[in-house]
Amino acid sequence: MLQIKPLEKIPSKEFTEALKIYTQAFPPNEIIPTEILAKELQNKPERIWIAEFNNQIIGMALIYPFKTSNLTLLGYLATDPNFRSQGIGTQLLKSLTTHYPHLLLEVEHPNYGTNQQQRQRRINYYRRCGAKQLKNVQYILPALSGETPTEMLFFILPPPPEKTLTGTLIKSLIKELYIDLYNQPENHPLLTQLLNQNLPETIELI
Repeated sequence: MLQIKPLEKIPSKEFTEALKIYTQAFPPNEIIPTEILAKELQNKPERIWIAEFNNQIIGMALIYPFKTSNLTLLGYLATDPNFRSQGIGTQLLKSLTTHYPHLLLEVEHPNYGTNQQQRQRRINYYRRCGAKQLKNVQYILPALSGETPTEMLFFILPPPPEKTLTGTLIKSLIKELYIDLYNQPENHPLLTQLLNQNLPETIELI
């Protein structure tokens, strides 16, 4: 029977198995190094959710509840390659949305990179799940390993009833992501660029 639940302890066998899925699913420049992740989450294991089947971890999600908003970042969602296309990720998403009002998703921009078809499939998947994109918001994930940043798009799931967010809120969330989650300096040139973008006060969801 499939069980979906927050992680209870770090270090643990479940954490090790979840990290294996995490590092296999994403390129190194897009993931928080595992030794840093283990240290930061040692007292907050519930920020990792796991899908467990027959005592094996077959899916994982990494979340970050924002301090100044009721939004929660879904930074990573991945399934064991042997269990893909079986609805595991969708069940993880459904469980998360029952616990957190709105998930903010970082999704690779399909117009960049060498895996554009994979990126577009991921976007199509999130759209089928009901996610909406934040229109005309530039977001660049800082290089978390190496020197290559990643162009991203923001999606929200489920969208709020008013179908809009404010530009002021989005900039504050970007700043929190860079400084608090990704441990980047406040004067990081990419952060400065993103905070200086000309966002309307009302961000449409499309």
